[in-house]
Order: sequence, then structure tokens, then C-alpha cells
Amino acid sequence: MEHNGVLKMKKTFFAGCVALTIFTTAFFAGCDFQAAQDAFDEFNVIVALEDINTTVSVKFIDPVQDSFIESEVLMRFEGNNKSDIIDTFSDPMTEANVTGGIGGFGIKNSVVPSSGSPVTVQIIASAPGYDSGSGTVQISEVGLTEVTINMTRTGQAVQSGATAQSAATTSGGTVSQPSTATTDSGSSANQTTASVTLPAGTSARTSSGQAASGTIQTNVSFFTNADGSGASAFPGGFTPTVQNASGVSSQQSMTTAGFAKVTVRDTNGNNITQFDPPIPLTVTIPPTTINQTAGRPIQNGDQIQVFSFVESGAKWVAEGNATVSGPGPNGNFSVTYMTNHLSNWNFGYASDGCSSGNFSLNRNGNAGAATLRVSSSDGSWVSSDIVVAADKSTFTVQKAPLNLTGYVIQNQAGDQVGTGTGSICGATGSATLPAPASNLIDVTFQLNFGATCKRLNVANLGPDVNVYYRKQGEPASAARSFTVTDANLTKLQGTISGGSVVVPGLQSGATYLFNATIDNKAESRTEVVTGSVVTIDVSAEVDGICIK
Repeated sequence: MEHNGVLKMKKTFFAGCVALTIFTTAFFAGCDFQAAQDAFDEFNVIVALEDINTTVSVKFIDPVQDSFIESEVLMRFEGNNKSDIIDTFSDPMTEANVTGGIGGFGIKNSVVPSSGSPVTVQIIASAPGYDSGSGTVQISEVGLTEVTINMTRTGQAVQSGATAQSAATTSGGTVSQPSTATTDSGSSANQTTASVTLPAGTSARTSSGQAASGTIQTNVSFFTNADGSGASAFPGGFTPTVQNASGVSSQQSMTTAGFAKVTVRDTNGNNITQFDPPIPLTVTIPPTTINQTAGRPIQNGDQIQVFSFVESGAKWVAEGNATVSGPGPNGNFSVTYMTNHLSNWNFGYASDGCSSGNFSLNRNGNAGAATLRVSSSDGSWVSSDIVVAADKSTFTVQKAPLNLTGYVIQNQAGDQVGTGTGSICGATGSATLPAPASNLIDVTFQLNFGATCKRLNVANLGPDVNVYYRKQGEPASAARSFTVTDANLTKLQGTISGGSVVVPGLQSGATYLFNATIDNKAESRTEVVTGSVVTIDVSAEVDGICIK
């Protein structure tokens, strides 16, 4: 039985060897070539996988360690185009287990994304020991789109975050001894806090109505927008799906004045999520926060929107408004919201947002793709990753808040490469990348099958492979990428006779780490750059499927 040009009963093998062939030649070993020989003995030929025109590469990063997530990540999908997601074999894909912190998927070739008709997918990620992470990717053109999803360890605060705990006793599911959990400051520069109180007489139950038993433990994690660094923990990213009061969901631009995660567990480990009467959740927010409705800094008496997060659907639900009061002695404002259930909570604003005009990118001698990120000056919003392909010199910012007092443009290493004042709606400008070090060179990694192997009895690469690379010791967020495609292969009579790929801007003599995923299985390799050409001898690995 054939399936998309691949013999289906050998499906697992083909994912690892057909797609991995040029990838192995350039950087990786470890493909089971005895399985290859068995396949040839049985079928005589491997037929190429179908090309997938539109693909997405996903990095799952621990923002505290700034490293790829080592635990296995379950990646699930929601959104308008979730039925259009496919795997390496062009089969429908609803979820995938990802190893090595890098995942990927494709979009049906029958679906052609454009700026006027983008493809939108919500990615929901879970991993042992981590809070769930999620993000929205909007694909506006055919080719490769990259997205980063940050996942924080359970109970661990990132910079600008703080945690607190408290305990209360219950009797018959009713709080008998009250408690309040109040965080310390999430920022030394601005003493913002969050607190949750369980008053005496509160009925505390699970989502199924089971009464809390024994002592209940409250945990609060709070993230302020005081300096913007807490944004890496913001659930769902800042262009999430938002459900309004009428139950209608749409992709929105969201800002935050502060967000909190609150959990309550009883003695038996049950999650307590329902409270009667409602309990108070209070946060303090910096005076620099912009009221997006009024287009100015917040004031006493302003209304701010309150949202709760639904992890299973990776969406925020509009709960209502709360009144801003203050300022207090340290200049911060205060907001209290009464809730009868628990969740991740955001105090901020959501709207349809806006798009910028074209910004120009001055590469300043840098080759290859560039990844940029735009954030608001008040720390309340961060754009999705903006990947500027190697052959492009302009970019736009999508789904930005309507009212900004200013914005900062950074590259993936965190260097400031541009700024602007006022709203980004319709704005144009420029960003200039830092000049590369003078000792960087373009390096060609080329294939060597060995003296006796003339070519491989494999037709082509199939789906493109996105490779992330960084110098040893650099953080995962600084990783750059390049794509290996069928064009990197040299062909002879329908088989692979060689191949090479050029990686720009490497330092001669340095050691580099290369990471990628094939069918959502991690591949990695360490290589020392010995000059402008690095030859990878894979003769031992390909022995048995060579044509001699």
C-alpha cells in the first residue's frame, strides 16, 4: 500500500532516514541504516515524501534557564485552522510528543496563507514539572514560520515575578480559619504585589462540587509589567484567542498591567476551584501602565478589564471590569476583583489591535534570517516573533495595541535594534542589527559518503528541516536558524550523490551546537568550525544503502 509516495508499512523508518538523509550528512548521525538495507531488500526503492509548502517550527524554552525544554512536551492544537495541520507524511495531526524542545508541523498544501487570509493556530504545550504554555502563530505567507513558547517550571518565578503561600483550615468544606497569601515585590524598582484572601465562612469546593477537606494551601504567583521581563511567563502570548461576554471568540491584541496564577489544594491534593461567596484577588500595578481605552496612563477611577485563562482551549475569557484606585504611598495603583473560581488572571486590555507600516531592516553585514521582537515601553505587551527571511529587508508588526506611548525593537539576543515613540499603528521606521564580529565566516558543511560510495539509493529530502544553531555556552533564545531543503542535495539518476549547506556568520575555531527535529524527534550534534569548509564523513553510517 502506498501513502503520499511512501510505502506505508515502513513509515517510521522513512521518517528517520528519508527526511534525515541530508540532515545526517550535514550534522547528524544515528539513523538505523540496517533498517534501510532491510527496506531495500524488501521493496527495492524508497519513494520520496511529498513536499509540504507551509511549515511551522516551534521552540519550547525555559525562560529562567534560557534553555530548550528537556522534558517531553505534548503539543496540541486549537484555532480556526487546526483541521489543516499535517505531519511529515501529510496526514492529519492533532497532537505530537516533542523531544529536545523543538517541534514542528505543516499546513495542507491546499491551504495557501496570505496577509489577507492568514492561517491561525493556537499551540498548547504541557510537560512534566512545568506549567502549561501556549501561543498563537499567525502564518501570512507560504514557507517557514517560527514561533517560541515559553514554559516556566511549576512554582518557579521568572524575573519580575514573585510567589506566596498561605494555609487555612476547613470544616465540612467551609473555611474556619481565614488566610491571606501576599507576594513580596516582583520588582525591586516598583513594589507591586498580589494577594488572595480566603475569609472565614467561605465554602470551598472542587470543580465537581466535592467539599475541601482538612487544611487548604493557597499558592500565588504574580508577574508585574514594571520592567517587562516577566512577559516570558504570560500565558498564551499577547495575541491570544479572547472570548467576550457574549461568548464570541476571536484573536485579539492583549496587554497586561499584571497577571497572577492562583492555585488552592486541600489535604488530599484536590484542586479547589469554586468559592461561595466570591473571594477577593487584589493586585497593585505601576503608574506607567497605559489605559488602552483612553490612550493615557491609568488614573484613579479608571476601569480595567479582567480575564481568566482556560488552559484546555488556550484562550482568555473576559470576566468583566474592575475599578482602579490610588495612587498609594509608593505611587502604585490597586485593583480588587471578587471571583468565585480560580485560574490564571490578567488585568489589562484587549482589542482587535492594529498593524504597523513597513519597517526597514539594516542588516549591517549580517547574513541569514533575523528574528525580531517588539515590546511596549511600559512593559505591558510583547509581539510574537518576527522572522525576517535572509532575502528580505522589511518587516511589519501585527496585532499591536492601539495605544502605545512608545516601543522598543530587539533582536533574538536581546540587543536593542530600534525604538519609536507613540503608537505603532501605521508607523514606519527602521531597525539596525549590531555589526557581526570581524572574525565570522560563512561555512559550507558538505557531505562525504566515503571513497567507495558513489551515491545513496534515496530520492530526496521530503519536507524541509529547520536547524537551530548557537555557539557553545550561548542561551537557547540566542539560537539562529537555517533551513535544509531538497535544493541542498546533489542528484544523480534520481538518487543522492552529494549535498551541502552554507551556514553564515560562524566563528572559526569555535564549537557550535546544532538542534533540529525530524517528525518531532530530537536530533542534535556538536561541531567544531575548522575553516570555511567542514566535511562530514558519514561513510560508516550509510554503508549498506550505497550504490558503489
